[in-house]
Parts: sequence; C-alpha cells; structure tokens
Amino acid sequence: MPRTPTASNVSPSYEESRLVADKYRLLFRNNPVPMWVYANETLRFLAVNDAAVASYGYSREEFLSMSLRDVRPTEDVADLERVAHGLPGRYHKTGEWRHRRRNGEVFPVEITSHSVDWDGCAARLVLITDITERRAAEDAIRESAKLAAIGQLISGVAHELNNPLSAILLFVETLLQEPRSAADTEALTMILDQARRSRAIVRDLLSSARGGQMRRECTDLRDLLERTTRGLSRQVCELGGRLELSIEGLLPRLSLDPSSVTQVVTNLVVNAAQAAGPGGTVRLRARAAAGDVQVVVEDDGPGIPSDVMPRLFEPFFTTKPQGEGTGLGLAVSRGIIEAHHGTLMAENNPGRGARFTITLGASPDSSAPRAAPASELRAQGGARRVLIIDDESSIRLALRRYFTRRDWIVEEAEDGAVALRRLRDADAPEYALIVSDLKMPGLSGIDLYDQIARHRPELVGRIVFSTGDVASSDARAFIERVEAPVLQKPFELKTLDDLIARYLPADR
Repeated sequence: MPRTPTASNVSPSYEESRLVADKYRLLFRNNPVPMWVYANETLRFLAVNDAAVASYGYSREEFLSMSLRDVRPTEDVADLERVAHGLPGRYHKTGEWRHRRRNGEVFPVEITSHSVDWDGCAARLVLITDITERRAAEDAIRESAKLAAIGQLISGVAHELNNPLSAILLFVETLLQEPRSAADTEALTMILDQARRSRAIVRDLLSSARGGQMRRECTDLRDLLERTTRGLSRQVCELGGRLELSIEGLLPRLSLDPSSVTQVVTNLVVNAAQAAGPGGTVRLRARAAAGDVQVVVEDDGPGIPSDVMPRLFEPFFTTKPQGEGTGLGLAVSRGIIEAHHGTLMAENNPGRGARFTITLGASPDSSAPRAAPASELRAQGGARRVLIIDDESSIRLALRRYFTRRDWIVEEAEDGAVALRRLRDADAPEYALIVSDLKMPGLSGIDLYDQIARHRPELVGRIVFSTGDVASSDARAFIERVEAPVLQKPFELKTLDDLIARYLPADR
C-alpha cells in the first residue's frame, strides 16, 4: 500500500515534480490567452483559465458543467463532432472556427490544440485566439482593393461617356439658341433633358468612386449660390415650378470644393422641384448662424413619408419610378457634405413639404488653393484668340461653334504634341485663352501644362482644363497641384459663359 507523502518521507524527485506541476498550472491559469482542457470522449471542459472566463462571460463553475458544444453556434456542432473526435494525437492547428459567448455574440477564432493526460483522462489542451480584429482588417483591405478597382473602372467608363455627352449638350444648346419650329424645339429640349439626366448619373457614380477627394478653395458662398440659382432656374421652370433665393446678411468665405457643393445644391433643388410638382415653389435660403453657415432647400410638396425617412440617405434607395433615378443623389450629397466636416439633415416642414439643411463650419482656410484671378486670363493684345486642344473632334467642333458665334478667333489642336509645337513656334500668336482636355493619348494635358510652364510660363494663367475624369488618382493629384480652372465634362454653355464673364471682362 503506497505511503501518504509527508514532510519526512517526500523524495526530492517528488517535490520537484509537484513544484513543476504547480508552475504549469499557474502558467495555464494566468495566461493572457484564453485556454481550456476538454475530455476527448465527452468533449466536456475539465479546466479553463481566467482569460477564457473573462472572454466568454461564463463563470468557472458554469464552464466545468458545459462541453465544447455549448460554445459553438448550433449549426456548427455537427462539424465540431466530426473534427474533434478525429484529431491526431499531438500538436494540431484546426484553423478558424466560430465561437459563441454567454451573451450570444458569435465571433471568429483560431484554434491550436495538443493532446494531454489530465489526471488519467485523455484530453486536449486548447489555445484560442480571437481573430475578430484581424478578420476586420483583412476585410477592410479586401474592400479597399475592391473599391479601388471599381473606382478605376468607373473613372474609365465616365471618361468615355462624358466626352460624347459634352458634345451632345453643347450642340443641342447651340441649336436651341437658333430659331426652330415648336416641334423641333420640343424634341431638342427632350434630348437636352436626357443628356442632363445621364450627366447626373455619371457624376453621382464618380462622386461615389472619388471617396471624398475634394479640391478646396476659399469660396464666396453667396456668389456660388447665385450662380447655381441662375443655372437651375430654367430647369425648375421646365418642371413647372418656381425657384426663390434668399440670402440673409453677410456670408463668410468658406474653404470648400465649389464643384462638389454645387452638385449637392443642384441635387437638392431638382429633387425639391420634382417633389413640389407643377405650380410648386422651391426656396433656397442661406444664412450665417452660431458660427456656422446654413443652406436650406425646402419645397411645398407632400413631404417625406415616415417609412421613407429612415432610408432616405441609403445608397441606391429611391422612390422614383424605375428608370428615373439611381438612388445615389442623396447618399452622394451627404457624403460630400460630411467630407467638408458638415451635416446634411432632412425633415418635414410643420405645414407642408420637406426641408433639407446643410450646415458648414464657417472657418475659412487661407491656405486653400485660390482661383486664378481675372488678370491672369486676359490676353496681352486686344484680339480674343482661343486655342482648343482635345482629341475628340466633336468637342472641338462644338467649342468652335460656341467661340465663333461670339466673335473669337479659334484655332484647334487634336492632341498635346500638336498644341505644344504651335505654342513653341516663334511666330505663335497671342492666346487669350487655352482650353485643353486633361486626358489625351500621347502628350496629355498634364504633360502639356508642365511643358508650357517650362517654356511659356506667361501662358500658364490662361489655361482652362476640361475633363471627364476627376476620379483617377493622377487627375486628382494634378488638379490639387495646379490652380487653373477646371471644367468638368459634360459641361453646358452656361458654364462657359460664367467662366468667360468671370475671367475675361467684356472690354478685353
């Protein structure tokens, strides 16, 4: 019969073994990584450490009355039975699984185990690594790569669509300025409306792909709203409504991306006009309030249904009939305003109609890129001469018609290399304006700009770029680097009119 160990008869080897066992149990219990031991045959827990108790939310006593099945989602138990009973004898890494905490939360884990003898019972020692953060990081990397690929695709498609859309808009507007029969005018107006609709879809897609990239500059918000209202008044009128602009007091200059904010205001005003319907009124108001600037768009339509309000800013959610909306306008608009560290809120008016409120911080950034001053775009001589550079012949022709009708001398170049040779010629005429596409085969607009800056620096201030590609990284980087005005294709005659009126006074 074995003797009970006492202080007098314990051998050194027994004492050493006990001390080693105590150390291992201490290491197991205090290990910062969740660990447990379970019986091979029953899968019941035989021991758990403090980290497992803290991570899973069960007490030690609860754990010891449970089995592995109790920490797995019900649908995973069958796989657990199959794998757990077939594990090899020693070290084994079983890969990724799903575990469930006491509160019902399911989370991903990575399991590593080793066979052990636990007080005479065949068992396995298990180490559990919570990989929630790692999985989230991997998902974020995959999502980022996917979005980057989508952005490149959208950028390329948008560029190819924006060129023909530019030609359509410019030609149709020119034709509408000429005497036409009522039937022809109606048909041309329909073409113009559909081209504008296509442009809005492409711009929404580009804004989604652009991911908040902005070209900020110190902007006169009053001037921006007045110009936007002039451009939208006709469109609202065509929808049977009336657009009213009210600006209370002085508005501070803001650091913002004028093109993006104009897009937001346009989206809100057009939506409001459509909601108000024929005979309706859209009110665009702006005021400085409590250190911020508020821009409000409201209508007297039926308002926003209560079941629609929670989903109003969801991407691709729309209440418009099929084919009349993408569901991107409001989602993109909120994204643009939030990229400016502002807010866009929707509510119903107490009486009738809906109200959208943009709030922007009134903190002008003196370091923001400035627009090129008018003097930089004036010709040195009295004649107005323009050089149009674009690889799309339809756009060159449309711009030629525009400038010729306004008594400009027009010259064309089909790519950057031809334009550069002409500009470097010793007998080159003086150009009041150079309108160049940004993305062209061969010598691009970006390369052309750098060459002009090197060889004809006096012309840099007279360049206006047009582009249908504002989402690609090289286009964004260039636009951030230079201070030349940029016309985003497809643009309308009104946009050109405003640019020339702003930078080239009538006496020049």
